Amino acid sequence: AVVSTQSTGGYNLLGWICYSVFNFSLLWVGEIRREYYKVYPHGVINVQLSDFCFSFHALIITAFTILQCLCYERNGQVPSTLCRFILAGFVSIMLIVLIVAASGCLSWLQYV
Repeated sequence: AVVSTQSTGGYNLLGWICYSVFNFSLLWVGEIRREYYKVYPHGVINVQLSDFCFSFHALIITAFTILQCLCYERNGQVPSTLCRFILAGFVSIMLIVLIVAASGCLSWLQYV
């Protein structure tokens, strides 16, 4: 029997990008750290360097894997239309919210 598989690599890559940006922001972006402490004055940012290293490593490995998938023969395997539609929707929402955050209507902490 022939088994048809669908690729979901785009979801994983998008997830690792978001997780890496979140970890990076809470570790090293002063404005976002100040916003966090303003909202949670007694809070503790639990993001550690190892969290960023893990997410960034996963991002690089996933991107490398997707790059290999693009370079080698796939025997007609492509992401489904539904997968492409959902991924495009996620990216569109992220870009719209980025514009809203850049305009000052939303804090960077809420965006991240």
